[in-house]
Amino acid sequence: MINGVTRATDILASELKSRGHNVIFFVSSYSKLKKLEYFKGFKTYRFFKAVVLPKTGSKIRLAFSTYSRVRRLLMYNKIDIVHCVYPSQLNIVALNVATELGLVKIVHSHHQPENWLKPVGLDTKFFIKINYNILTWIYRKADVVLCPSVFSEEAILKYDPKLNTAVISNGIEIKKFRPMVPDPNFFTTYNIPHSLNILLSVARFAVEKNQILLIRAMKQVVKELPDVFLIFIGTGPTKDVMLKEIEDNGLTNHIRLIDKCPDEDLIHAYNACTLFVHPSLIEMEGLSTLEAMSCRKPILIANSKESATPLFVQEAEGKNGMLFDPDSEKDLVDKIILMLKDNDKLNQMGETGYELIHSKYNISEVVNKIELLYKKIRTQKHHLV
Repeated sequence: MINGVTRATDILASELKSRGHNVIFFVSSYSKLKKLEYFKGFKTYRFFKAVVLPKTGSKIRLAFSTYSRVRRLLMYNKIDIVHCVYPSQLNIVALNVATELGLVKIVHSHHQPENWLKPVGLDTKFFIKINYNILTWIYRKADVVLCPSVFSEEAILKYDPKLNTAVISNGIEIKKFRPMVPDPNFFTTYNIPHSLNILLSVARFAVEKNQILLIRAMKQVVKELPDVFLIFIGTGPTKDVMLKEIEDNGLTNHIRLIDKCPDEDLIHAYNACTLFVHPSLIEMEGLSTLEAMSCRKPILIANSKESATPLFVQEAEGKNGMLFDPDSEKDLVDKIILMLKDNDKLNQMGETGYELIHSKYNISEVVNKIELLYKKIRTQKHHLV
């Protein structure tokens, strides 16, 4: 599943496990799944009565639990740290139990209210404020709120400046997502032309990811540059809408949607592309953009005021890619054509992005910071006892 929160959590948990930590998941249940299982090698407790968020294709479910069950499981498994990644009732209960037991409490600020308010037409100041007020009420229960970007930290501090926050990127596995010659089988498996300029976009298929703008832009791009091909990789509720838009614009020979893509193929997709394009309007960081840069690819990012991803371009002073106006199809078209016509500049941008990733976003360095944070909070709690 192409979902930033899920992928970031998997990466963090795997790195912690590799360092000898015992990582246990409390998650929502899907049908026909046991209450306790081992998922990807992790002991996983599943909680029933899950609520499905609207317009997510039934992929995002919020778990519910009783206080007594969470307390029993935390004590039985001798948990030291409760690290919450999504603002569900289960997480609220876990934080309350952790407070009683004197455990370390971390909340990861992955949730951006606009992500689910926009698809249902409720992304107004009124509803956004209500959601952020609920979030900050939950966050106040934690010892510290981890923010994946300065943007995400500023978003929550706007509603509660007294929150204890720390900015630590989600990070990526640079040993996994690295420059390489793409496997020829990738092109054959997904029926991708091998010799064309390939644009790649990786994100959930959702309204707030703004893929429709990129599809419409492609109609103008191929008039100027007929050898351009676009790949979308993701899953989500707007897949059928996207397919119809592609057909209506006569672009079936220029665009491919891939909704089932294992990581090994995703790596080849990054390496096969000439340019990574991210039209998303809403991001707390932008994991797929980090992965693209780690594969030495230039980036073209929507300059949305509700997204942290433009910071990647601003951080490198525009030397790793470009920004475009998310409300302007013409600007997107112009930027794609401009970038594709200068191969030397594209290569330079890819190299700059690659160096940025290796200097700041390596998952190993990210987890070093998180471990230090865990230890600091535990030490503070012990001194208070």
